This record gives sequence, C-alpha cells and structure tokens, in this order.
Amino acid sequence: MAGVTVREQEDAQGYVHTVRTVVVAQGVPLALDAHRHEIFVTIRKSESRLEEQLAGRRPLTQMGRLLEELQVELILARSPQGPGAHRAPRGHLPGPPRERAAAALAATVAAANVVLAEHLARHNRQFAVVAPNPEPAERPGPRDLDVLFCFKFHGVVALDHTVQFASQRIDSPSPGFRSLARTRVEVRQRFDGTRRLFHEGHCLASAPAALASGPPPYQPCLGSDRRRARPPHPVPGKPASTHPWRPPGPGLSDKVRELLRGHGP
Repeated sequence: MAGVTVREQEDAQGYVHTVRTVVVAQGVPLALDAHRHEIFVTIRKSESRLEEQLAGRRPLTQMGRLLEELQVELILARSPQGPGAHRAPRGHLPGPPRERAAAALAATVAAANVVLAEHLARHNRQFAVVAPNPEPAERPGPRDLDVLFCFKFHGVVALDHTVQFASQRIDSPSPGFRSLARTRVEVRQRFDGTRRLFHEGHCLASAPAALASGPPPYQPCLGSDRRRARPPHPVPGKPASTHPWRPPGPGLSDKVRELLRGHGP
C-alpha cells in the first residue's frame, strides 16, 4: 500500500496530499488507477471553455491537472472493484488489538493520521512481496513540489491592478513599466494558506488567504462596494388632495355632475 490519508470527507485536497506523500517517499508512479469521480475527471461538458471545446477535450480537474503535469497516466475504472476500493464495515478497525485501541482513542483527524501511518508501515512489512526486478518503477520527483501540489485557477487583472479571487482582492504590481490590466494570470492556492499570482512563470504577488477584503464569502462579488445592490425605493401612494402637484379646483366627480345637470330635461 503506497499511501493513505484520513479526511473528514472525500475531497481533492486529500488526494493531492496522498499523492505528494507517495512522491516524496517513493517517487512519481507511472500510472494511477482511480474510480470515475468528479475529483479525477469532469463529467459535465458544459463547464469546458471555448478553447477546450475546440480542442475536443474535457476541462481538467485539480487532480487531473496534477497528474498531467507529473506525466502520470490516469486509468479510470468502471466499477468500485476496479481500482481496488475497499470500505471496512462500520466499527471495524484492522490490525492487532493495540492498534485498534489507539485508533479508537484518536479523536482528531491529525491523531487518526498518526495511527494510520503506523498501521500502514506495519501492513507493508507484513505483506510486502519481493519484486523480481529490483529496478524501481517510479521516477524521481520534482525538486520544487509546491509548484505542482497546489490548486491553480485563472484570473484577470482589473484596471486598478487587482485580481478578484473568491472573496479576496490581491494586488497585482506590474513588472517594470508594463501594465498588466486585462491580462489573464494564474492564481495558485497553496496548502500553507497563501495565494500567489503568476504571469509567464514569474510570481507577481503573494497574499495570505486569511486577509480577505471585499464582500463576505458565499455572496456574489460585484467588484466594488459602490456597485452593490441597493434596497428598493418605497413605492409612493396616491397624493393627497392638498398636494401642491395636484391641480386646484373641484374634483373630477364635481365636473361630471355639472355636465349631467346641463344636459338634463
């Protein structure tokens, strides 16, 4: 077993962390067998951009982009048994009684990962099989792992040289005397809590994700506070008879009565 990670839920960050652990410990594998989950492959074709539709390819997820940059072949299975997925029954913890007791006392995700790492080492020592070919199948990993093991998005530099990303505005200083307004840049969200802007391989700015400005999360980002939706104006009612805009004189009903009296017998 190459690597395993405990997460509160199945997400892309957990898979990226697991692949990074494998790359650091053993190297870059040749292929990865996975199930057809949206973490690995995009199912909806409507999410693809115009250039991707013209190229005839689906948009890559964060895991798909990482595997493509690592040159790892992604083999998608058509059943849960294909990639060797195994879910233990509820309440079942593998290993000897000592490890089961330690896993039962793990109240946090970090503590569970420590217990699982010890169990993984014991499992590999017990069930390891000597390969007939001593040459390793993995390739050496990249030197700077943070360049690949992160989430990458695209943004556009505004006229005020800022990039709007989620609920945060990141200042984008222009290199030299060149203006990058309306230029497409790459936003890299690293797992250490920072976001960095890159253009043509050069880092333009770095900002912590905690220092967010602008609208709060889970609300539409409208660009500036002046463009936020204003409350609707109250609908005025019928003006009173003493209103200065109303014409003076008798009302319409009085004029109708006078006309009817004039045409009477």
